Amino acid sequence: MKNLLFCLLFVGGLFTMKTQAQSPWTKEKGEGYTQLSYTFLPAYSSLFEGGGEFRETARKITDHTVQFYGEYGLTNGTTAIAVLPLKVLGAKGIVDNGPTPVIPEGNSVTPGDIQLGIRQKIYDKSFVAAGQLLLDIPTGAYDNQSLSGLRSGYRELAIKPSLSIGGGFGKGYAYAFSGVNIQTNNISHSVKSGIEGGYKILGNVYLIGFLEMLNSFKNKPSDGTASNIQTGLYLNNQEYFAFGLKVFSELTDNVGITTSFAGAFSGNNVAGAPAINFGVFYKWKKKEKLQSN
Repeated sequence: MKNLLFCLLFVGGLFTMKTQAQSPWTKEKGEGYTQLSYTFLPAYSSLFEGGGEFRETARKITDHTVQFYGEYGLTNGTTAIAVLPLKVLGAKGIVDNGPTPVIPEGNSVTPGDIQLGIRQKIYDKSFVAAGQLLLDIPTGAYDNQSLSGLRSGYRELAIKPSLSIGGGFGKGYAYAFSGVNIQTNNISHSVKSGIEGGYKILGNVYLIGFLEMLNSFKNKPSDGTASNIQTGLYLNNQEYFAFGLKVFSELTDNVGITTSFAGAFSGNNVAGAPAINFGVFYKWKKKEKLQSN
């Protein structure tokens, strides 16, 4: 029962509400969407270790992310995507029954890995389909020699092609996506898939549910020094099967707020804590040409 509760309530730091970047819908030329969000994982002391098992960290680890997400319509069917994260990490008090700490107490404020990408509309009739290509740029802190073990990203350049298919129905929508993460610098490749669905429950308020799975090919050896392993941040061969709920509310035609919660059923090399997210967004339509009299 204890393991079941852990699985239902905990999810790793990798999963910070990025499902929006997998949507099949593109912007019209000149249209855009921007969101500033804050995701936090309360201090955790357990890591998924595969097979329903867990291991303790040496210290309580905190993980906070402030992130800018943006979409812009380059053409009527081609959308540019950018994700710019700032990570605030900490190693706090010693965990009871955990391993002997080799990491000191400390904090780290550093950029995470930037993502840049393109989404291209493929089909838009009875349903919508789009292909997407994301590029992960290793702008985060990754130092095997650091005593803190507080990483804010991988040390690799990753290419992430994916396909997404979805559609709308009345007051609701749903889509599914799947893609491959092709990673460099001795980090295992992986496959990432998921589904999301939402329904307008009141006014301009949507209730949204999602599932997401990351599976490592495990084609590269595990990495990390003892200090990195004791934090569980951005280790190789990470995996999860996660679920979540979001509330998306449009306050005006342009401005709105979001909040979400994610948990997990299982995982591997994943830092454990409930991922809770709050955000504010601004969207705009293309300007209509003025009609002359």
